[in-house]
Amino acid sequence: MCVKDKRAEIHGRITAYQAQIAQAKQDLAHINASIRLFTDICVRHLEVDGELTTRDLAERVMIERRLDATDATLRNSVVFKVVQALRHAARRKHVRMVEKRKGMCVWARGDAVTLRVVASRCWHPIPVRSGLKSLAPGEPSGLPPVKWSRV
Repeated sequence: MCVKDKRAEIHGRITAYQAQIAQAKQDLAHINASIRLFTDICVRHLEVDGELTTRDLAERVMIERRLDATDATLRNSVVFKVVQALRHAARRKHVRMVEKRKGMCVWARGDAVTLRVVASRCWHPIPVRSGLKSLAPGEPSGLPPVKWSRV
């Protein structure tokens, strides 16, 4: 095998890997969107109804998403996805697991509202400069420093 053939082979593999990475990024984006969707539905129902089991939440997700709740295989799949979404949300304090009853987790709304309020009181830099020219590294701009403002 000559060097040009080897180069072409490696280039082909790199192109194939890049396509796989692009597909994996797309898949990940869809999974993240599903987690957010399931979490939002579950949190909404927990706010209204209080504590609910994973199975109850999965049934409500299925009804809201117009899925066939009589399909046992689909229902088990949704229960598994709801558990994953709720565990993810629990790490972010959106929900909390209260207890386990007969092997089923019981969930309640978490402290997300409190966390959002605290986060909104953080100081964030807000640049007030406009029309900046490109500067060489270390060159003074002659502009005032960035102002800080509460968001």
